[in-house]
Amino acid sequence: MKKKCVCWLMAVLLTLSAGWGAAAKEPPPLKLDSAAAVVLQYGRTFAEVTDPAQVARLGEMFMSPAYEKGESNANYVGWEYMVRWYDASGQEIEVVQVNTENLIAHGGYFYTLSGGQLDFQYFRRLLLPSYLTQDLQRVMEAVRNAALLAKA
Repeated sequence: MKKKCVCWLMAVLLTLSAGWGAAAKEPPPLKLDSAAAVVLQYGRTFAEVTDPAQVARLGEMFMSPAYEKGESNANYVGWEYMVRWYDASGQEIEVVQVNTENLIAHGGYFYTLSGGQLDFQYFRRLLLPSYLTQDLQRVMEAVRNAALLAKA
């Protein structure tokens, strides 16, 4: 009788530990098949990406790595980049907070990239036109203000 209980207990423990291991390697449930556009945000700077090749590259960047599911991000504030995917009708279909090149938040949980990392250089290249536009606006405002001051 004791042997049966021990065997049953071992089987239960093995089943539970296999389940825990599978949950730890669970990728974020991203559904990007219908993505037609991506909005990338860094602080107050935004870039809208509608080129199908770039939308596909961004999707692949998030879908290809291996992930390990971590703890809840319910009490966490802050992120490096915010990435939002939209379908052809303009409906938001996914949102991912990027904390580091190896850590994202999605659906209430953190996910650590255990195979690869996100390409922050690519993100910066996508945001570059927005940075240039904002900088140009600041320069123009400074020039206008300087011209007004010179006349006075």
